[in-house]
Amino acid sequence: MITKATVNVRDIVDLKTQRSLSEQIDDPHAMPEHGLPHPHSPAQKNVHYAKTHKELENLGQPSPSPLTGFASKSYDGYYPPDPHGAVSENFVVGSVNDELYVQDRSGNLLSDIKLKNFWGPVHTTIRLFDPRLVYDPNAHIWVLVTAANAFSDSSCLLIALSQTEDPTASWNLYKVKADSAGTLWADYPSIAFNKNWVVVTVNLFGDTSNSSDTGRIYLFNKSEMMNGLTPQMKIFDVDQGVYPAVTYDSSMNNLYLLETFSEPAGQLQMLKIYGTLGSEMIASVGYPAVQMTWGQEPANGNDLAPQLNDTAKLQCNDDRMGSVLCKNNIIWGTHTIFLPADAAPARSSVMWWAIDTNGEVLQNGLIDDPTGSTFYAFPSIAVNKYNDALISYSIFSARLHPGAGYSYHDHKQSSGSSNNSYQSISGQNTYSRSGSGRDRWGDCSATVVDPLNDIDFWTINEYAESTANNWGTWWANVGGSDTLDHATSGALNVVLFPNPNNGNFNLSFLGQVHTAVQIDIYDMLGKRLYSNNDPDPQVSSIWISLMSGYLEDGIYIARIIVNGQTIDKKIMVHH
Repeated sequence: MITKATVNVRDIVDLKTQRSLSEQIDDPHAMPEHGLPHPHSPAQKNVHYAKTHKELENLGQPSPSPLTGFASKSYDGYYPPDPHGAVSENFVVGSVNDELYVQDRSGNLLSDIKLKNFWGPVHTTIRLFDPRLVYDPNAHIWVLVTAANAFSDSSCLLIALSQTEDPTASWNLYKVKADSAGTLWADYPSIAFNKNWVVVTVNLFGDTSNSSDTGRIYLFNKSEMMNGLTPQMKIFDVDQGVYPAVTYDSSMNNLYLLETFSEPAGQLQMLKIYGTLGSEMIASVGYPAVQMTWGQEPANGNDLAPQLNDTAKLQCNDDRMGSVLCKNNIIWGTHTIFLPADAAPARSSVMWWAIDTNGEVLQNGLIDDPTGSTFYAFPSIAVNKYNDALISYSIFSARLHPGAGYSYHDHKQSSGSSNNSYQSISGQNTYSRSGSGRDRWGDCSATVVDPLNDIDFWTINEYAESTANNWGTWWANVGGSDTLDHATSGALNVVLFPNPNNGNFNLSFLGQVHTAVQIDIYDMLGKRLYSNNDPDPQVSSIWISLMSGYLEDGIYIARIIVNGQTIDKKIMVHH
């Protein structure tokens, strides 16, 4: 049974400035633990081995430093935070357990939304966990999933689609019971879409025994959900740990999924959902593999990752897929692995994959410190239109407080390679919060390509804040190789945000400005309404703040003349 409703975020928003500290932080408690997927015997047929594999982390050159970065949500009483999020043309939205945190692209807070209030219209206020958020740049909507009611016969999944690109406006809400018989509860939801479907995957466990049972795929008609209708739904029971690909290719009919299948054989399994709406089917595509092995988890699931000035080690979870997407007709994925592949792995590392739609491994890379000094875990991956990739992750070391970083893969580099790790946010203190006897960290991160240019990247990850045992989350905006090439060649990419706006907006120049900047604003009849000449040749951004209350609602053109280029940008004014 599917329950549906709508919610307008502006009706429930809690602005940070209006909330006391006691309202922001509940009694500290841990979120539900994630059970381990079942192991498999190695597949013997339809195995596709990678032709190349990089054992070392880097090419000896640095990953690019961020264009900008800013803090997202800080510790709110829950741990781990499960940081996730996405970026649209005008908004940066982070999710953590119990909250959505909406910012503009400069990091200014727009709304801080309690999930129990967000999901209130579908009558779910019991403990919520594992929110996952994605943005569809083709449909210009946000898609959110949250799990609720762990260890209970009332376990359910909550799915929301925004009605517009504005996450502070209205959403269509849906509640789906995890198991119609009420004997299983759903954990670790993952969310994806293609042009036809919205897909949620979960791991199911017994309500009373909490024993590992199966994985499940919930498939929904996307168009019906976007229009606020009760959608057609189909269910497939699969292995635990199956992760769906967020599908950015607007013409892709199939939706692909990856799972870690057999560590002793270095194998994944790739599945696909295909068929017409209402007659969907699922099939195994094959077993992408690499000529190396790894461990599924630390010995006995022990805490593994070291940190500075504290003997407490942190949990790195297991090797299930952490992020999967489909871009440029290629399926990309990344996950934590444990090395060496024996009974007592000594370190955690990150593996990433690029696989074609037939299951053939195009690239396989490893982000690893063979000395065991630095540990990497909880990765996510994004890919731009050139097949450049950014792989983000948590960083642990006895020399560092827990922080986050990333590695950049340039499509012009050799297959499976990546640049040196760049630490995007440094940890600031020690961290120790035990749940069920484990020091919980993670359980995820999120990395996305910038929809403004399909070149640059945004990534959100967790770090240890200055107050001991408190986590924070941090966004980093990383320039893609084309943007960086422009910065040295003199060509410019100009970003106008926010858009729509009330007449006030920012023009940001991704590259080096060599001459004065001329800005003219015209209406659609060609009448010039505003003119500005900034004499500073070193400017990187210009804030236009003279137009609020002057421009009526409508569409205008900003003409920017700089470095001998003329660039037109459409402005949408809405008060």
